[in-house]
Amino acid sequence: MKRIYTDSDISSNVPLAIHPEKWTAVIPAAGLGTRLRYDKPKILYPVLDKPILEWQLAFLKPVCHHFVVVLSPDGASLVTPVLDKLVPGQYTIVIQPSARGMGDAVYCAREALKSEFSMIVWGDQPCLKMSTIEKAVRVHEYRENAVLTLPTLVRDQAYIHFERDGDERVVKVLESREGDKVPTPGETDAGLFLFSTKTLCDELEKAAQNPSLGAETQQFNFLPLFPRFDKKMGNLASLRIIDANETIGINTLDDVILAQDVLSKRQK
Repeated sequence: MKRIYTDSDISSNVPLAIHPEKWTAVIPAAGLGTRLRYDKPKILYPVLDKPILEWQLAFLKPVCHHFVVVLSPDGASLVTPVLDKLVPGQYTIVIQPSARGMGDAVYCAREALKSEFSMIVWGDQPCLKMSTIEKAVRVHEYRENAVLTLPTLVRDQAYIHFERDGDERVVKVLESREGDKVPTPGETDAGLFLFSTKTLCDELEKAAQNPSLGAETQQFNFLPLFPRFDKKMGNLASLRIIDANETIGINTLDDVILAQDVLSKRQK
């Protein structure tokens, strides 16, 4: 077992089979597109004339049998018609009463998770590649003691960094928005995280009893929980990606322009 997998590791060692019936996708999407001057849930913001949600479901449907979308109380009525059109009968809406952080959003979804495995995709990520998701699923299913699998990218100007010890174990997650000093280059995520559902829910229950709030945001954050999932070799594995475009999150109009350029080129 390894802690960091490259494409060559996957092609030579990891079986091709994946099992969509074992997977549920969670999309935390309670936020509004305020910085985009958009008064609806950001997940409905159009990118190349399709809402972000539609792009996400396109790359999630081949690997997941059910979808849990975490929304604000006002967002549910707006997102439901889109889900009815794209994944009828395959979704559950969960309400996050107030914006208390991504840890809280995933915690709100825990009772809707019935499958063996769960993957979490941030609600502003339209540029993930199907090939990356499929590889991550294969790496997770391949490891008997898998708890968490996530694609990561080493890049300059990272806003997140996974700090590792000499055995490549994740020991701390640094977040620039919380005032942490993120090194250059830094190892950042792509907004995609695959879990064994039982362990995820168990750790969320523990964390919710006494949540460690971010120094700047005072929110119940999700990524700082990750060292809890890396206790033994094989528990946590990173899939090393090289395409920075997969990490694009839609927060500003500049992000929209960049994502549209990336997605339009992929469609050619």
